[in-house]
Amino acid sequence: MNQENNFNMQGNNEIPNNQPLNNTNQNFNNTFNQQPINTHSQQTTSYVQPIMQEPIPQPMNNIESGNINNQNLNNKPPKKINIGLIIGVISLVVIVIVVGIVLLTSNKNKENNNTDTNNNNNNVNQETSKNSSIKNMKVSLSNIIALTNNNELYVYGTDNYGELGVGDSSSNVNKTTKVASNVVSFYGSGSQTYYIDSKGDLYMAGLRYTGGVIDSFEKVNSNIKDVSSVINCAVVIDKDNNVQVKGPQNSYCGFTQVYEEFTKVGSNAKDVLVHYYSSGYLTNSNELYMKTDKGDSYVKTLENVKEISDTYVLTDNGEVYNIEFDGAFTKLDDNVSDINDTLYMKKDGTIYNVNKNKIEVEVNSIDDIWYDGVEFVNNVVIYKNKENKIVLHSSNGDDVIDNNLDSLKQILNYIK
Repeated sequence: MNQENNFNMQGNNEIPNNQPLNNTNQNFNNTFNQQPINTHSQQTTSYVQPIMQEPIPQPMNNIESGNINNQNLNNKPPKKINIGLIIGVISLVVIVIVVGIVLLTSNKNKENNNTDTNNNNNNVNQETSKNSSIKNMKVSLSNIIALTNNNELYVYGTDNYGELGVGDSSSNVNKTTKVASNVVSFYGSGSQTYYIDSKGDLYMAGLRYTGGVIDSFEKVNSNIKDVSSVINCAVVIDKDNNVQVKGPQNSYCGFTQVYEEFTKVGSNAKDVLVHYYSSGYLTNSNELYMKTDKGDSYVKTLENVKEISDTYVLTDNGEVYNIEFDGAFTKLDDNVSDINDTLYMKKDGTIYNVNKNKIEVEVNSIDDIWYDGVEFVNNVVIYKNKENKIVLHSSNGDDVIDNNLDSLKQILNYIK
């Protein structure tokens, strides 16, 4: 509301002192609906000038209707602020926000748990299951990697190069720790660990071929069904039976050029191997192709090959060959029925190592022998017997323990 218009053009005109004040009041009452106006006399002049006060705003509906009803605007009591009410409202808002965040986080966790995924960071440090028996195991002098029957991957021991994938390559894993779920197979080479999940995704932790380490499992390839590696390189087979390789020049895989990313080098493959300074793959036609640092490509080396491992080649007629460091082969024995990465089994069921030393164990399969330290640690052999118990075998006798994850610590202490 404009004050100048309210005074009806009177502005700052002075009123003569001899003019009755009721006339002045009347003029202002006509404007303010008979609201009292305070005045004062200036003793130094002969005039009385009214004090023009700013009208106090009223609710819009009263002003528009002209129904102010002689309210004393100057004496209107101030509104009281209810501090308790404000605090209560703020507290309620904070509670709603916190509850919303908790519910949102809970829903995301449920979605992650219900998804067929292998995010290793979500699996680290979860409690072990005492009911989980061990299906396969990689044992070294410093750590153990174990795959359970429910397809969970656990680790225990010293994390030398980040190969245990627990997020800290300088720590000791003193508690059996789960690092992945939905694992179909895994491969441990000492400085690297690979695993393939149920979707065919390939994850890796450990020594990076370009330098440094990957101390938590990272997805490095997809659509994969087999892998083999050593030190700083890897050879894989994808689900289209193509062979892919990755690693530096002059690597332990025998590469003569750099493969910064997984690169196709062969096809029609059903198995792969990596031996020091050489690598190879077996085709569905039972032909073995090998690559060494003396050649530029994989070349056919043997035919009529039944099976390969990182140490042996088994032919259809039962001959077993040892793979040398330069990719050459040395015949070891005849009448062989099966091989793994360290041992071979003859058709009569007897088992031998690469030095043709007999291993005195009874197993359902040669793959049930998880550690052969005959030439290294007090003739220790670790295997799963026909009763699904874990046996710690040495020249001092046998210790039979339960096949569960609680045994990992006992196994590692035994071979040390």
